[in-house]
Amino acid sequence: AGTYPLLWSKSLEKLRKNKKGKDGSDKLLRFDDAAYIAWKVIAWKRCLTTCKSFSSLKSNEAEALGFLSKGWIENALALPDSARVKRVEKQAIGEGLGFLSMTFRLSVSYEGGEVATDLPSRLILKVPGVYEQGFEAIAKETDCYRREEGFYRTVLPILGQHRCKMRVPKLYSSEVVQGGVRILMEDLGPLGYAVNQIDGLSFNQVKPFVVMAADLHAVSSTRQTPSQ
Repeated sequence: AGTYPLLWSKSLEKLRKNKKGKDGSDKLLRFDDAAYIAWKVIAWKRCLTTCKSFSSLKSNEAEALGFLSKGWIENALALPDSARVKRVEKQAIGEGLGFLSMTFRLSVSYEGGEVATDLPSRLILKVPGVYEQGFEAIAKETDCYRREEGFYRTVLPILGQHRCKMRVPKLYSSEVVQGGVRILMEDLGPLGYAVNQIDGLSFNQVKPFVVMAADLHAVSSTRQTPSQ
């Protein structure tokens, strides 16, 4: 309920900062400026109150995870013949905090005479979100699913070869499906966290990401491929 007035005040504050005169005084807002703020806030209010992604995510879990089974996880992890998935528990994480994917934490236990000790007990599963047409249009326009899948398939191996300092989850499985991709990856646990997107990050929070991003670009610059 507090998101609507917060977005309004933050948008107005940002616009006013950009409308300062040379003497520091506030300039009058033009009609198109006010209209833009109104359009932006109304669009967000509609999204927060009517979009499936926020208001009815729980009811869409069954649809999004209809493929999930012990056998699917066994194939995704390429388990040896003697090992089997004994139990799987799922937990939805990051509701309303991600971009377009639905994200789940899977707790997995195994059974079998020769179960490897290095098998992951927790995994992160990302699947295409079950959204309204507006979000589907955004996914198509940004090509976000294919680009994310391409990062793990093509960029991640390069980072490993060059010992990049950026900590990226290990990829176990990635497959293109209708509406997007399914990605099964390592769970980095407390290394990942969410912040208020309006308030942003502090200097101490930003610093390690800047260092890692610089190292990532250093690896990219050494390759000098046309795709980059």
